[in-house]
Amino acid sequence: MARARLLPCLLLAACGGGGADLAGTWRGLSRAMPVVVVLEVKDGAVKGRVSIQGRTLALEGRIRDGVARGECKGDARTAITFEARRSGDGLVWTMVTPRPLGGGEERLSATLTREEEAWAKDPRLVGFWRRAGSGGVGAVHAVPPCGLESDGTYAYGEGGVCPLELVGVPGLLGPGASIKGQWKAEGGVLWARGSELEGWRRVGTYDLSGDTLLVDPGTGRETWLRAK
Repeated sequence: MARARLLPCLLLAACGGGGADLAGTWRGLSRAMPVVVVLEVKDGAVKGRVSIQGRTLALEGRIRDGVARGECKGDARTAITFEARRSGDGLVWTMVTPRPLGGGEERLSATLTREEEAWAKDPRLVGFWRRAGSGGVGAVHAVPPCGLESDGTYAYGEGGVCPLELVGVPGLLGPGASIKGQWKAEGGVLWARGSELEGWRRVGTYDLSGDTLLVDPGTGRETWLRAK
């Protein structure tokens, strides 16, 4: 009897009934707008976020028969629902938003493709970096350092500069503001993007020796020193 009950469970798991194949980062276009969906799956529940039109919403839901359904946490007065299901190698994503005036609803659908998350993040680059001054390798600008994190994100504050940007932005950021983004390193080349909605931008080749980082965007090497 126990074996009879176990067989359907094994078949369900083998067919992806738990929705594990929904997990990951998915991106594509809907009405010419970039859409990014990040899904985490555990014990039949799904959570994550969706980014579209410069807006990011958290989401939560449940998975049944391999299809995730739930709500996006946006305006508390508006119940935005979603559905996510696999179709071939893609993810069919649907969001339904009630119209506050006149009734009805707005439906947004897109077929998204999975983004490979196995980026090479050279662990030697993790840390804080400052650009060397024109007076030589030992001279460093008195500006906030740029932090490259192990999770593939980077950030730097007001008046700072970053090897992923190569251009300082002093005076353009307000007090307490910061520039943030994502980074990866593949085959000796640095890549960056400002947000999930943007494509990857090639920064340049790099060479690391001890606490000195040389970055060449194709116009000459820049020297960066690890901040102690």
